[in-house]
Amino acid sequence: MKNFLFILLSINILFSNIYLSYSISAKYDMTYSTDFKSSGDYKKKSLTIGYEKEIHKNINIGCSYDILPMEDSFSIDGAAFSDIYVKYRVPFKKLKTLWLSIGYGYPFKDIRNYNGGISYKMGYDINKQFSIYYMINYLSQKKSQNEWNIGSKGTISRLAISIKILD
Repeated sequence: MKNFLFILLSINILFSNIYLSYSISAKYDMTYSTDFKSSGDYKKKSLTIGYEKEIHKNINIGCSYDILPMEDSFSIDGAAFSDIYVKYRVPFKKLKTLWLSIGYGYPFKDIRNYNGGISYKMGYDINKQFSIYYMINYLSQKKSQNEWNIGSKGTISRLAISIKILD
């Protein structure tokens, strides 16, 4: 049974898209329950690996994982996400496609104490190998921090380029 599952998984991966993405820019916007607002840019950008499978014409499902997190001057381990999503492709010219996706982002590293939230992406396939996209991850926290009763919510957004490494 284990061999059958391994073969099935291997075939599934071979007929899927695996990609790498690098954030050109990344920023955060947070609002705390005390009405204090914080925003800024991450100095070190993320590197993400992802997997995508077409399930129907122009509809894909996928997941991604930040292998190198975003970091700013306050980071210890950096901010990173693992996402699962559904993507809808809107072809409008040969080999060029606009696409939209919605999913759920699970935060980890420095932001592991936050609750995950909905993630949105909008992108453009430049050709079969390269694409550019803008992504927004929502997150919130209702726990107290450092013995203060402060909750927070906000977004982490990034503009990224992506290359398919297995198609």
